[in-house]
Amino acid sequence: MAQTKQAGRGAALGRKLTVAAAAVLVVWGGLWLALPGVIAQQLQAQATEALGRAVTVRSVEVAPWSLALTVNGLEVAGAAGPAPAPALSVERVYINASLSSLWRWAPVLDALELDQPVVRVRQDAQGQWDFADVLAKLQRNPEPPQPQAQGLARLALYNIQVRDGRVELDDQLVGVQHKIEALQLQLPFISTLPSQREVKVQPQLSMRLNGSEIASQAVATPFDAAHTTQAKLVIQQFDLAPYAPICQRVCPCACSKGGGSPGTDSV
Repeated sequence: MAQTKQAGRGAALGRKLTVAAAAVLVVWGGLWLALPGVIAQQLQAQATEALGRAVTVRSVEVAPWSLALTVNGLEVAGAAGPAPAPALSVERVYINASLSSLWRWAPVLDALELDQPVVRVRQDAQGQWDFADVLAKLQRNPEPPQPQAQGLARLALYNIQVRDGRVELDDQLVGVQHKIEALQLQLPFISTLPSQREVKVQPQLSMRLNGSEIASQAVATPFDAAHTTQAKLVIQQFDLAPYAPICQRVCPCACSKGGGSPGTDSV
């Protein structure tokens, strides 16, 4: 009889624990389902208010068991005009924060990735830049109180990647357009935390600037007191013609297409 009662109590306790665990999972799942919408709404509202331009995102994804966040289809509206293209668009922004940020009291990101970022800038014939309104809005925004300077900001960023970036500059003042295409950037690690000051940063950068292929590699300790850097720059078939209007304003000279694949090393 006693064993039957004990078994019944055990079964009841098991059912209660099962119901409690299921409730926790339901609440947890509901929060994670609602969180992307809340983040998207706040991101759009806060960024629009700060920049004075409409900021939109297509969707936000949150990894339930990590601190990873993905923002898809981020766009910042262009300056007023007939059907302006976005001043900034990023197909995908991926941020993977580390739990070590909590005990380091500093932002630590395990990954920061930007896929297909596009920046569009225009200078009109009067020399006014189309982002002047954004700068004016930022200057009008109240600045938060600045803590007493303690040197470089504490942060650690790992696996920084920019893939397939593009920059379009329409300089109507001199009548030329510049384009950076196929922009690829990799920075394995950057840190200002004392424990990581001697870690080597090995950045790689490649792009197509106005049709000319540019690639570079470097090894540096940018936050060390010595600021040691070794860099190599390779430029293939660099065309100077797009810069002719600028050069002629400084000195009368003829610009033409260059040849060869020069390399530059510096320390």
